Amino acid sequence: MILCISANPAIDRRLRLERLIVGKVNRTHSVEAAPGGKAAHVAMVAKALGEDALWIGMLGGAPGEECERGLRALGIQVHPVRTGSPTRVNLEIIDAAGAVTEVLEPGGAVTAEECNELLRVCRELFARYQETALAVISGSLPPGAPTDFYAALIRTARAYGCRTLLDASGQPLLTALAAAPDFVKPNREEAAWATNSTVTDAASAVEAARWMIERGARSAAISLGADGLVWLSGKDAAPLFAPSLKIDVRSTVGCGDATVAGFAISIVR
Repeated sequence: MILCISANPAIDRRLRLERLIVGKVNRTHSVEAAPGGKAAHVAMVAKALGEDALWIGMLGGAPGEECERGLRALGIQVHPVRTGSPTRVNLEIIDAAGAVTEVLEPGGAVTAEECNELLRVCRELFARYQETALAVISGSLPPGAPTDFYAALIRTARAYGCRTLLDASGQPLLTALAAAPDFVKPNREEAAWATNSTVTDAASAVEAARWMIERGARSAAISLGADGLVWLSGKDAAPLFAPSLKIDVRSTVGCGDATVAGFAISIVR
């Protein structure tokens, strides 16, 4: 079982228009909505490739209900934690040339009680699937959540023999490294921020991955967009490099999440 944990899910609204003009009235010719947030994308990919995926996250208001309906319609099990603040709505604006502009809300503030409830629900599921589950912890934290929340989840999962994959950024990523996640996957920009260095190519990405392993992660991959991906499977492992495929891009939203899902699926198989 792949457990996809989302502290800050969203509804993703995809707007298509001919050309985005900043400071002017823009009219779209189509609008689509789907469950969003990194963990939702991981669950979608896992389900599409035939694996059982269970989504756990905070949901509030009408957008939260919409997110839950969308996940259930895809055959994904949902364990919601209700919040007083409504679930955020993110905008993905795509013009005719394929350029993507994202506008991401921070999310509504959550309470300590709501954070503790999410941790409790996760603990119950770790106990149910102990030693067989893979917990994918991904995305941002909402306002009000402690920066060590992901570290607490990782330690709790390990107490029940569950492996953990982490896709986060900023201080929550740095704090969680000390909890020794089994795998981390930041992108180039997130890795550069965490290591206070410049990540421009595969060689510098390998150094950033080594830095994360030295600080607690058991393995690390760093995605470089069109330049591919590097992966270190362990402290003394030789780095592996995967070039990216040349394809016609419809949208880059969720590409990193699909990468995390690929690693998760390969582990459970």
